[in-house]
Amino acid sequence: MPKNDQASDGALPAEIIKPTETKKFDPVYYNWSNTFSILLRRMTGNRNVELERNYFEEQDIINEERYCQKCEERRDYLLEYSPIVRFMRDEVAKLGGDVNARNIHCRMCTQEQSGGFHIDHGILLCANKFRNQGHQEDTMAHEMVHAWDHLKWKVDENNLRHQACLEVPILPSFINMWIQLM
Repeated sequence: MPKNDQASDGALPAEIIKPTETKKFDPVYYNWSNTFSILLRRMTGNRNVELERNYFEEQDIINEERYCQKCEERRDYLLEYSPIVRFMRDEVAKLGGDVNARNIHCRMCTQEQSGGFHIDHGILLCANKFRNQGHQEDTMAHEMVHAWDHLKWKVDENNLRHQACLEVPILPSFINMWIQLM
């Protein structure tokens, strides 16, 4: 640059200074970089739970449609091909219930849960909480056991003893079903 373009104090005139270009946001790099930083506990040098929670909330907003679509595809596949899900669907049907894609709902959840069951609304699958198809399969089977329990034992929602027996543990329900089948 010629010397005459410089101001008397040595600074460049404003018309010659070019604004710095802003880097474009690359969501793939951002996602994987932050995921590995969280997994390796290097997000900020020390684990920052609030920062991690904010990151995952942001990812849930960005990926909501994709998460729900994937959950619904897996739900339909599991209803058709999973031995445990098909078994539970058939056992619920023997008691007069109907578990199908219309009453198994994939939604985004804010609580740390992978699913839920309500006698009036059906089964909730938390689309943003599944690690893989096996996790979703386990959740569907678990919630179907709750549906079976409600139909078989005529659960009173206002009776705390009934509510306590529904979760602790679920294995006896499976054992009772197998004994009845033999």
